[in-house]
Amino acid sequence: MVRFPSMRSVAFVAVTACFAFALGAAGLACGSSSSSPTPDAAVDEAGPVPMPDAGAPDADPYPFNQVCKSVEEADLCRKCAVERCCDTREAIFATDAGGELVSCNAVAGCGEACSAACFGRFPPQVKPYLDHFTCMAHRCLNECASPVSACSACIDANCALDGLACNMSADCYLLSSCSAACPRGEQTCLEGCAARYPAAAQLQTNLVVCGRNRCPSECASGVP
Repeated sequence: MVRFPSMRSVAFVAVTACFAFALGAAGLACGSSSSSPTPDAAVDEAGPVPMPDAGAPDADPYPFNQVCKSVEEADLCRKCAVERCCDTREAIFATDAGGELVSCNAVAGCGEACSAACFGRFPPQVKPYLDHFTCMAHRCLNECASPVSACSACIDANCALDGLACNMSADCYLLSSCSAACPRGEQTCLEGCAARYPAAAQLQTNLVVCGRNRCPSECASGVP
């Protein structure tokens, strides 16, 4: 049986920590090729159809399509943030409130209730935050969440649109946070999280189904 790891458990901690670290990163010039569309969350049961890689950003949906300049930076996670997610990084850090939201969520041990409170304190900054988180969770997975298992890498490569739909939803973000706090295999806890965020639970289900269809061998062991 395929066990699907939540996107939060795979990349969330590393990505949010990188947000805070990236506050002091060097400036850069960049531009994305389109505005943000409504994500397509449909589940495709066909074979693997990987997202275009970073070499073809124009083929990707926003926020995956950002085109940035190279920077000199030793830390690979921070370097990725400014070289692949520059538009969204600039948007979230354009205001003091955006930086405060990043810092709020980056506090050690900040779980579902903490993140919900952070979002409630800075509502205009929630979308820019999620845009940047979504970009980094996909384009900086290896740099910010190493080591990445074969299961996680396969899901990221073959289910990127379903991951996009979930990661850009505040409720899905909170559901992932809630689920990550459940003891491994504790079904009652997981069901309670899903009941609090029913719309988000459907987005996660789409991602689970995609992972089961496209990564059966990579995820067969249950190792995220």
